[in-house]
Amino acid sequence: VPTLFVTGELDEARPSTVEGFAKLVPGARFEVIPGAGHRSISREPELYRSLLRGFMKDSERDVEEIAKGYTAAWNSSDPDQVAAFYAMKGTLTINGGEPSVGHSGVAEAARGFMEAFPDLVLVNDRIERSGDRINYHWTFSGTNTGPEGTGRFVKFSGYEAWILSEDGLIQDSLGSFDAADYERQLAGE
Repeated sequence: VPTLFVTGELDEARPSTVEGFAKLVPGARFEVIPGAGHRSISREPELYRSLLRGFMKDSERDVEEIAKGYTAAWNSSDPDQVAAFYAMKGTLTINGGEPSVGHSGVAEAARGFMEAFPDLVLVNDRIERSGDRINYHWTFSGTNTGPEGTGRFVKFSGYEAWILSEDGLIQDSLGSFDAADYERQLAGE
């Protein structure tokens, strides 16, 4: 979770103390408002808001870059590229099923879709934050021409609710889509 520590230069809590707290939180950013004391937020509201806006913009840009790369990985036809976006023990759970664990498990889950739909196209529809998760909304389309395929085109949407590790990798992903609609499309209904 992106974290910003802000303190005033003249704060009784001492910037060095607050900086020490910031160092305990992986990836946290530490900022000092020059000439401000303990109530730096209320005494320097414009400067504080500017720091906060910059921090939020940087955090969103990082998530957008992760989503852009993840989308490209799914469209690469290489399941190992998808797995590379996961932490070593990261998990992908699809529709409440058995979790795919680690790079090999995630690669195997991706391989299943890639082999069933050799022409698959994944589009990132949007990204939104929900509590401690980042919801990556997507639309999947492709023709089921892989082994034992139906030859039918499908197009369905869903999302993955991610928790990212401190190094920006997916630690946990809860994927969800309308499986009944997917099955109806495969059956040609």
